[in-house]
Amino acid sequence: MHDKPIIKDFLKQVVTSKLIGEKTVRHLISEFTRENAEDIQRRNDLVALTTFLIDKGFLTCWQCKKLRHGHHHGFFVDDYKLLDYIGSDEKASTFLAEHIETGRRVALAVEPPPRFSYSVARQFAGDASGEEDAS
Repeated sequence: MHDKPIIKDFLKQVVTSKLIGEKTVRHLISEFTRENAEDIQRRNDLVALTTFLIDKGFLTCWQCKKLRHGHHHGFFVDDYKLLDYIGSDEKASTFLAEHIETGRRVALAVEPPPRFSYSVARQFAGDASGEEDAS
């Protein structure tokens, strides 16, 4: 399998996500290329590359899956890096997360942002301008 353009796109997603810095990505790609110097097919295989990054501890399986599907945001909440999705209920989604400075791992519940319907937003806009609801 020859995934060179796909690998480039994946690495752009990694850098954009801020999960791994650009300089570190360049270093890791050099190391990956050296380790697979004799195997051109493996060197150009996205699965081999993601396995390498996971084995080195730079990404998790969940992060790789999200990145491969084009998601490059939402990996950080306050001072925490999201490592894996645990589950969700009607109130929140729960993730395995790691504190950026201390490395402490926790289960982090993330509530979705509040949703306003158009009619509620319009009502608030009318209230703010001092208008009365004519209905």
